[in-house]
Amino acid sequence: MDFFQINSGNFIAELNLKRLLDKEQLSEFSRQFNMISTDDNNFNALCSLKNGVLRYESQTLLPLVGEGFKPKVLLVYGNPSTQSVRNSMFFFSKSNDHHRHFMWGKLANAGLVYGLKSKMSNSLTARQEEANLRKLMILSGTSSKKYLVGMTTFYSLPTPASGHKYSGVAGVEKLFAPVVDKIAGMEAKRILTYPFTEGADIVFTQKSSYNKFCELTGVKPLYWPARGKGAGGKDLAALLSKTGSSHQRPNAWSLQSIVDYLRNKIK
Repeated sequence: MDFFQINSGNFIAELNLKRLLDKEQLSEFSRQFNMISTDDNNFNALCSLKNGVLRYESQTLLPLVGEGFKPKVLLVYGNPSTQSVRNSMFFFSKSNDHHRHFMWGKLANAGLVYGLKSKMSNSLTARQEEANLRKLMILSGTSSKKYLVGMTTFYSLPTPASGHKYSGVAGVEKLFAPVVDKIAGMEAKRILTYPFTEGADIVFTQKSSYNKFCELTGVKPLYWPARGKGAGGKDLAALLSKTGSSHQRPNAWSLQSIVDYLRNKIK
């Protein structure tokens, strides 16, 4: 899997599926891929499958500044929604109604971002203004007084928002079922080779991707559920404020060891 940066926050991923799937598996993948493309206009615009080569747009948003004196926090969500990637910002809005996504309130309560509320009367324009401001603040390292915050996803393939048969991590794992461990290994390597990751508190928000990451790398990041019990912003703040916790921050030595391990794992 190859990754190519195209602009601040978004990147292109390319994968030759002929190297991973046999003829029958590729045919089934194509069938499911075409079904999603038909159902979701954003997926169709972001993803293509030609001659066995899967190409799609995804997102990762990391500060373009040095460490400074603030501790680094890397939030790792399950996978991006096609709507958010299309609008070039995580959690652009709630579904397609352009209401503000609940995640931003939680992150504000956790002290990871400032609360932003546009005064624009049009909901779409308001979300666009807020998205642009949040992106600038994260890129410049000014989204929080206390932390330097980055955002990425474990699986980079975007899928339709909740409610679709292939939404979320479950949809990605269903689509890549024959080779999901190999895909996960490539994604884990991507995350661990970001310079921002080194020395950061890595916080996963989705359980199966968290378990897969731990299994593949031996690194045990923090886990904060995006929904359900313990999913509040204050819960995340408490998690980050703990000192001497058992989670591991990869240092230079362990990071290289993990990368070497993953390189052998996905051959």
